[in-house]
Amino acid sequence: MKVGILGAGQLGQMLALAGRRLGVECRLLSPDPHAPAGQFAELIVADYANEAALAHFAEGLDVVTYEFESIPVEAVEFVAGKVPVRPPAAALRTAQDRAEEKKAFARIGMPAASYTIVDVSRDLRAAAERSSRLAAMDTMERVRYGSIPSATSSGVGCRSAECLRYWKRSSASIESCR
Repeated sequence: MKVGILGAGQLGQMLALAGRRLGVECRLLSPDPHAPAGQFAELIVADYANEAALAHFAEGLDVVTYEFESIPVEAVEFVAGKVPVRPPAAALRTAQDRAEEKKAFARIGMPAASYTIVDVSRDLRAAAERSSRLAAMDTMERVRYGSIPSATSSGVGCRSAECLRYWKRSSASIESCR
């Protein structure tokens, strides 16, 4: 069996090493020529938007996966047109949108931390103040997002650049979000 992995960081390295022990050959695609997994499997160095490289990557593979949720959905969809991809692109699209992810969890009855979707900065402070615990913020943009590190059970999702700028200015004191 030959498995393709989009991404070649630490998780890709663990997948390639585990595959090797099982007799599974892996091929990786990453824009990073120094990606850690490249030591343990074939590494194609190319941008995820490079369709020629994606087509070359997919040749001869039995299945493809990805190692992290920031892989561009378009790259996964392109590869899925050539070889099965697991999890499918729809799952990745959901994972890249925190609001959609929370809705999906609710649909299947999976418990999730409480959250509030915030579209403008004035709503951000109000949402944080309503939370009885520390709040974390994940941007709602696909592919690019981050969070304020803390042990949280309450999240505040932010959709706008204005909201994100406000959070960055006001997050010096996470204490104020209790």
